[in-house]
Amino acid sequence: MKSASSTSARIRGVVCLLVAAIFCAAGSAMLLGLPWMVDLFERIGAGQWFRFVTGTLELAGCALLLPASTRHFGALLLLLIMLVAIAAHVFVIGGSPAPAVVLAVACAWLFVRERRRGSDARRQQTSYQRSGSKEAIK
Repeated sequence: MKSASSTSARIRGVVCLLVAAIFCAAGSAMLLGLPWMVDLFERIGAGQWFRFVTGTLELAGCALLLPASTRHFGALLLLLIMLVAIAAHVFVIGGSPAPAVVLAVACAWLFVRERRRGSDARRQQTSYQRSGSKEAIK
């Protein structure tokens, strides 16, 4: 039987890969200048430079999601992008913000889980170092 932490790690890994794939596709579409992305950013009214910045940040977030050591930074970056996207849908372009909300929730969940995993690992390492130093004193 598999442990709960192993199952949790697998779920976290699958969510991470799905989120990375979605943002990689969206960021690539922005940078490639697909017509529907160009139209979307024209409706936002911030200029096409904003499409390039957003696409670049989304791809950077994907890259940060892949290694475990930077996953929480990637999740935080992508969460912030999704919060801006939700605001853009609600206040500027209209339409349903549901996809952005789902991605924001997934990014927030990843961020919290990765921060918790990182703090548990640091706590365990500190505990190990303390016990090791006590052994050296004896």
